[in-house]
Amino acid sequence: IFWKSTFKGELNFQKYASEGNLILNGDINFEDSTFEKNVYFMSITINGKVNFRDSTFKGLAHFGEMIFKGYTYFDNSTTFDEKVEFINTIFDGEVNFSNATFNGESNFSSVIFREWVDFNRATFKGEAHFKKTKFKKTAYFNGTTFENMVDFREAEFNIDKLDNGKTDFCNTTFKNYAQFSNVIFNKKVWFSNTKFEKEAYFIDTEFNGEVNFGSSVFKGEADFSSSTFNKVKFEKLTFESIAKFT
Repeated sequence: IFWKSTFKGELNFQKYASEGNLILNGDINFEDSTFEKNVYFMSITINGKVNFRDSTFKGLAHFGEMIFKGYTYFDNSTTFDEKVEFINTIFDGEVNFSNATFNGESNFSSVIFREWVDFNRATFKGEAHFKKTKFKKTAYFNGTTFENMVDFREAEFNIDKLDNGKTDFCNTTFKNYAQFSNVIFNKKVWFSNTKFEKEAYFIDTEFNGEVNFGSSVFKGEADFSSSTFNKVKFEKLTFESIAKFT
């Protein structure tokens, strides 16, 4: 209903949500829209599909403590120019961030993804935070670029025991340090053809399913101290600096 719209002023739903959880029924379409100022969608439940595909957020974008019940699109050329927050948000349906660009800091800490989530070929230019994030089913980060540091500490992947999912970091580039300490990977996780250009930390990490680091490159220190492996492949792996497995 807001397709190709331009919002020149601040867009704020928070004042309505402060009186109680705001519930929006039906699909919402912001495709190809431009938000020139700050956006506040916090503490809202949306029961239909939400489409922000090809949209541009020029100011701060706050989506914290929301519940998205349906399919959610932030894909294609969606661009966040400033900080974007999804802290404590729940996505009950599939989520698509493929090819999105995050120019500022992005914070997905303590988010719950109940269905698959797609960050394939997304670009994170600012710091990226996924601390304590829960990925119930498949998580795609294939071809994703993290230009700044990324923090997945205490995240958990493939929690749904009935789902035959996986975690895909193939062809991903970490240009700054990557933090995966205290992460739990419950099923298959792939880091094949992945580049770690700075330090990579996998301290106290649990790899409960198959893990594949084939043809990956660690240019900085790689620390797997106190981590546990079930089935691991390190074929054609390159360590250019210190590698710790104690």
